[in-house]
Amino acid sequence: MIEELGEHLGLSVEALSLADSKNQRKHYGVGLGQRSDADTLYAELHDRNDNHILSLKFNTAPRAFDERTFSPTIVAAMSFSILAWGLILLVMRHSIVKPIQQLTATMRRVRQTSNYGERFEYRHRDELGKLVDECNELLNHVGGHTQQLENYSYKDSLTGIGNRRLFQERLDYQWRLSQRKHTPLSAIVFDLDYFKQYNDLYGHEGGDTVLKVFASLLQEVFTRDTDVVARTGGEEFIVLLLDADYHCAELMAERTLNALRQRHIPHAGAAHRGQVSASAGVSSLTPDESNSQEQLIRQADKALYRAKQLGRDNVAVYESSSLQLINHTHKPQP
Repeated sequence: MIEELGEHLGLSVEALSLADSKNQRKHYGVGLGQRSDADTLYAELHDRNDNHILSLKFNTAPRAFDERTFSPTIVAAMSFSILAWGLILLVMRHSIVKPIQQLTATMRRVRQTSNYGERFEYRHRDELGKLVDECNELLNHVGGHTQQLENYSYKDSLTGIGNRRLFQERLDYQWRLSQRKHTPLSAIVFDLDYFKQYNDLYGHEGGDTVLKVFASLLQEVFTRDTDVVARTGGEEFIVLLLDADYHCAELMAERTLNALRQRHIPHAGAAHRGQVSASAGVSSLTPDESNSQEQLIRQADKALYRAKQLGRDNVAVYESSSLQLINHTHKPQP
């Protein structure tokens, strides 16, 4: 602001301390508003209570003007102008610049964190307030669409449980976690028995209902926050159990099949039971450099295939490179 004042007057202006101003004026033997032999002129700004605010030194060209140029009236006018501009800049900073900086910081955090729940509070109903409202509305809009996209990306559209993409991401994370903590990780692959025949007899709408029932049943059985339940295609489902060995996985798989039997869903095409049933394959590994995620799933698939070979409606466990059939035979529930 002082530089702008000097440019406006065509002079060089410096701000001095009160002590420096007094010492220089004493040295040159001049008072306020009087030009010295060194072509300098001194002025002071005071508030309403006559408290000193600022001392100014004007470096002038020789004979550029006489002492009347900086009469007390001119100095007072200049002082008032500087003070007024200072107040205007302070008000602008508080009412415009600072809110814009806060809004910018909020939008930057949203961009960096993808947290569309961020909101900026601004209570004034001016033009800036309208801009803030539009930004908040945009965050609502983008947040809603982002949530929908996440649902489409990670949830099975029919059953509402996780899909293959969700399962793979959780498997990547839990595999690394189990490897770091040296804890077992188990997978259970489920397949609804004679599901094609069920669709042929009861229609795809009936088949969709059975898929939804089984998905809901899985959510009732596997309730830990770390349990991952997903539909990976057709009538096939998979569950990932963190920090659970094959004994635990086997027990949970059998609990699931029992819960399905207790639903008594008729299935005329299931020769072995006359009702909807499922088979399950269990695999468990403690992740290290000698095994892999693919091995865990491949072993569970092999166990599932074995369970179907040996009569369906049962659980087979892949243990130590061998297949063991668990609870092969079951009597139909009355």
